[in-house]
Amino acid sequence: MGTRKTLSIVTLVTAASLPLILAEPAFAQAAGVTQVENFLKSITGVLTGIVGTVAVIFLVLAGYMYMTSAGNPERLDKAKSTLKWTIIGIAIVLGALVLANMIVAISKQSFGG
Repeated sequence: MGTRKTLSIVTLVTAASLPLILAEPAFAQAAGVTQVENFLKSITGVLTGIVGTVAVIFLVLAGYMYMTSAGNPERLDKAKSTLKWTIIGIAIVLGALVLANMIVAISKQSFGG
């Protein structure tokens, strides 16, 4: 599977999820810990959903590439590389989610909320 086709799949998934991101209009309000907390939860929820969808697609793609490699070392290495980088990407996103939750918890303790 070529880079162009992979890029097309990622673009399609991203474009399909844009209505979910842009569905709720954002209005300027007075800033406070609760608003920042809600904003961070909204952003991390949307991004986690998008990344989760893309990660599942890439995991299925890597499994398909692995099963259809037919002993070809180049295709097998490409499948393993895709699987490795997908798992690394998932770990990074989960780390960012944990970090965002930690920031929210610390800000609630510091500023009250």
